[in-house]
Amino acid sequence: MPRLQRGLPVLVAWALLVWAPAIGLEVRALLVAPAAPSSSPRALLFAGPAFALDGRALLASSAKMTEPAGWSDRRALLTIESYAHGDEMRERRVELKESLGEDLEVAALTEFLGPADVLGLRVLDHWGPDRHGDVYVWTPATRRFQKVPSGQSDDTPGYGNEPGYRDAQLLDVLPRMAADVEVEVVHEETIDGAPTAVLDVDVGERRWPMGRRFRVWVSTADGLLRKIEARAADGTVSRRVTVLAWAPADGRTTATRVAVETPAAERKTVFVRSEVEYDRGIPARAFSLRDLSKGR
Repeated sequence: MPRLQRGLPVLVAWALLVWAPAIGLEVRALLVAPAAPSSSPRALLFAGPAFALDGRALLASSAKMTEPAGWSDRRALLTIESYAHGDEMRERRVELKESLGEDLEVAALTEFLGPADVLGLRVLDHWGPDRHGDVYVWTPATRRFQKVPSGQSDDTPGYGNEPGYRDAQLLDVLPRMAADVEVEVVHEETIDGAPTAVLDVDVGERRWPMGRRFRVWVSTADGLLRKIEARAADGTVSRRVTVLAWAPADGRTTATRVAVETPAAERKTVFVRSEVEYDRGIPARAFSLRDLSKGR
């Protein structure tokens, strides 16, 4: 190939970068799926009218922007702020331990540190893409655990009739399912000044407790998730998960403030993570019923 032809892509790219602002074209970074495991999760594309967003690649890359090497366990202090009809109801403090398996099976152990009415309460939750979910509660009064009936996770002691932490974990799990779900780009909009792709995600017939249809907002500027809505077939929103703040934590970009809402009930729970640590070797037995029964 003549040298001039080989250099044409570079010349075109240079011309776009220099002249696009002057003629009103938009040049921005889009996320694309890596061509190989060693590839960077980001690639620069020039977004003009002829370029289409790849929804599945955007969803998958949002995970790589926050967890480039993945993670297997996470520890944090969690503040739980509950609101009903716009008014704050109560605040609780929790020590949180989580595990995330390669098969996306999730386990979370929350140990309540206060206030006094929930002090010492322990809640163990196991769920995943192909698992409906099991919740167990250990109480200091009985020094025994009991299983929360299926479908009643919103009535878990310590949380009350409000969204639980499981909904916030969608931010970690849903992007990692990108290769196995249907993703369609609905449109683009701007959130807090950032260009954002709006995706419809259908996870298919699965046993997990979150439903099958989601609307997802992913920033095309930085690749971070902004919002997830769990939706019924008629479009009704049953849950809304909104990231209120992303921040560095233990070397990773972490959602440090997450709001989970049930619009129909006008209830909202805000989870605030602090003192976050990743991959510190939390043993699998920490998420077992045997360890749960020991209490603190």
